[in-house]
Amino acid sequence: ITPTEPKHQFYFECTQTDTTESVTKLGLRLCNYLQYFRKMRELLVDLSKHGQLRSQEARGLDEPLENEQLGPNRDKECYRDGFIPNENGQRLIQEALQKIDVLVSSNFINKIPTNIKSCEDLVDIIKGTLMIIYPSGVTDEGLKEAINQAEDYSNGLYNDDGFINVESGALFFANKALTMRGETMKALNALENSTIKCIPSKSQTYAPRSHQDQNNAEMMRYVYMREQEKKKAELMTEDDVYGRDWADSNNLKKQLQGMGDVRFK
Repeated sequence: ITPTEPKHQFYFECTQTDTTESVTKLGLRLCNYLQYFRKMRELLVDLSKHGQLRSQEARGLDEPLENEQLGPNRDKECYRDGFIPNENGQRLIQEALQKIDVLVSSNFINKIPTNIKSCEDLVDIIKGTLMIIYPSGVTDEGLKEAINQAEDYSNGLYNDDGFINVESGALFFANKALTMRGETMKALNALENSTIKCIPSKSQTYAPRSHQDQNNAEMMRYVYMREQEKKKAELMTEDDVYGRDWADSNNLKKQLQGMGDVRFK
């Protein structure tokens, strides 16, 4: 899978007899799981540095609420309680973070396929880690939601950035949705042990572009429109033609560098 963010690429395996629909759903679930672990990684790092999230009404307040205690490791935004896990808890968190890094990035570098079981096992490891650190339960709302709703996140049921609904999303291969290629993966006419690149998309009809591809497309469109304007200008005799934006040979460079004119209404 090759998302528009290159560092989010990963491998997974399928066979020629698998249906394109099942492969699409599997690929999107794995894509969601890896995004979920990136989100979980941030939460665990914040927990290890500044403790658990405070209650919603207390976040951002410098002083504690009634019956609230604050620890010495608070964050600048005053969102967390400042009580970090003990030494053993910190060790367990670091072990969980290392496992996340392996699944999210190292496996792709080493061309190791990702699968659902490895994702589900990692969710269980994170759950176990938090149960050991907080035997009476986690009070951090962000962590609680992420842990309890892992399955929903994997199916893309939340409209969070980076998650794709498994039922309505698609995998694009050669600018066409995988499911439109045929019923099974055999329709791709790929040899056994072949590697194909697919782009995950929230839409069945549109494959998202990388930022670089988008910039290139915008530049080509600008050049095309400028040439069209020049052709029209040849048929005009008014002096103000040469004052138009398209007549400035440096205008394209200025726009691409973010140096265009700034106007206030």
